[in-house]
Amino acid sequence: MMRQIVQDPDPVLRQLTAEVPREKIRSGAYKDLVTEMVETMRAHGVGLAAPQIGESIRLVVAEDTEALIKRADLTPAQVQERKRTAFDLQVLFNPVLRPIGAASRIFFEGCLSVKNAKLTGLVERYLDVEVTALDEFGELKIWQTSGWPARIIQHEIDHLDRILFTDPCRLIPNSLMAFEEASIRFKGKSISEVISELGVEVARSGREGIGQVSRFGGA
Repeated sequence: MMRQIVQDPDPVLRQLTAEVPREKIRSGAYKDLVTEMVETMRAHGVGLAAPQIGESIRLVVAEDTEALIKRADLTPAQVQERKRTAFDLQVLFNPVLRPIGAASRIFFEGCLSVKNAKLTGLVERYLDVEVTALDEFGELKIWQTSGWPARIIQHEIDHLDRILFTDPCRLIPNSLMAFEEASIRFKGKSISEVISELGVEVARSGREGIGQVSRFGGA
C-alpha cells in the first residue's frame, strides 16, 4: 500500500524519532511498514525516511537501480562526477552514520517532503560513509558506501535527526531554486560550472555543517 508523503512544515518532520526495539522488527506491523515504505519510495525516488510518511521512528529505506540512472537527465560525465552507482535495497533500522575521512562533494539535492520535490539547492556531503544499523530481520549490518549512495543515505538519516536539506546547516546560501529552473539552466554542466555561475560561497563555518554524525540512536 502506498503511503502519502508528508510535506514541510508538518510537525512530524521536526519530531524526535524513536529507536525500534530489535525484538519488534520482525513483527507483522513492522514488516508491513517496510513493505509500504519500499513501495512508496520506488514510486517516487531513491530513498525514504519513516518521518516522511508520518512515522516518528528511526527507519530508512534506499535503493538505486541502473534503470533509474539511465532515465536520469544526466550526461555520462555528470553520472561519473556524482559517482552515481546502483545499489541494492537497503532497509536500515536505528542507523548510525560515521564519515570515513573528510572528503566532501557539493551537488544539488531535492526532497519529496519539500514542496513535493519541486525545489532544489546545493548541499555539501561527505564522500564516504559507514552506516551501522539493524536490517529488516533485526540483524546487525554495516554498510560502507561512497559517492551518490552515500549522499542518499546522509539525506535520509538527516530526516531522522529532524533536519531538512533546506535548513541553514545544510543548504549553501543563495542556491535554492525551482527544480525545473535548475534542470534547464544547468543542463549538461559540471558542478564547478554551476558553482561559478551561481557565485555562491561554498566555504562553510565548521565541519558540523557537512553530513554530521547521527546524534541519536544506535544499532
